[in-house]
Amino acid sequence: MIRINSGASRAPMPRPPDAGQGARIRGLRWWRHPRPAVYAMHALLDLRHLPPPAPMERILDALDALPAGACLHALTPHRPGPLLPMLERQGYAWRLDDLGDGGARIAVCRLEDAAVLPAQPPAS
Repeated sequence: MIRINSGASRAPMPRPPDAGQGARIRGLRWWRHPRPAVYAMHALLDLRHLPPPAPMERILDALDALPAGACLHALTPHRPGPLLPMLERQGYAWRLDDLGDGGARIAVCRLEDAAVLPAQPPAS
């Protein structure tokens, strides 16, 4: 599911310096988008080991550092229901996939960068 909303948008943030393949920014792992026509950077957070509400808090903190044109992917121990309306209010587009173990995989980007949301989030 790709959810695009019309919430308030945030001011674009500059790209991190040298955020190429494998660069590490604030503890996040970044990689280039698999579609070469779309220039984007992605961060992956594995939060499956954290109890609630820590995964939601970490995702929100990571979004504050998300550069324009980038997408954040996170693995969570459960479906992040309370996070979704917050993302809409803050002007983010998201895609959520439920995992078989009760967890979820979410991809989040700024509303204006919704084109970088992949059809299928990358494997963990």
